[in-house]
Amino acid sequence: RRSGYSVSSGERKRMMVKPCACDDPAGVARAVLLGRAPPVAAAAGNAVLDVLEDGLLAHVHRVGDWFAAAVTGLHHPDVAGVRGAGLLRGIVLNREVAPRVVELALSQGWVLNAPRPDVLRVAPPLIIREADLEPFVNALPGWLERTDA
Repeated sequence: RRSGYSVSSGERKRMMVKPCACDDPAGVARAVLLGRAPPVAAAAGNAVLDVLEDGLLAHVHRVGDWFAAAVTGLHHPDVAGVRGAGLLRGIVLNREVAPRVVELALSQGWVLNAPRPDVLRVAPPLIIREADLEPFVNALPGWLERTDA
């Protein structure tokens, strides 16, 4: 198996399996942090690190940048811009209609929220593709226009 990254130093390092007598989840977490992970926790940690090494972070940045460019590219008068990084994005609006847009989006199966009256927060799964987000981008102008009524 490949190794992952040490959180503290950034050096390539594999989680080591060391003796641990932990019956509760908090004890397992402490054991992992102290480098005394039970075999199952060490295997799970290594599996996560393998996925990260396989390009998940690059994928997240690529799709997130595409999404921001697609929303900005709508040139909709109600969209002031897109902020954030990766797939955690905030669509900044020129009007305080975000809660109404959230209602409309939820009614069509899109999960997002409005942390501020003029911001839509979008946080899709990290494995989402551009093709999965394209219907959202296409629907956004309609939702914004329906807030005028």
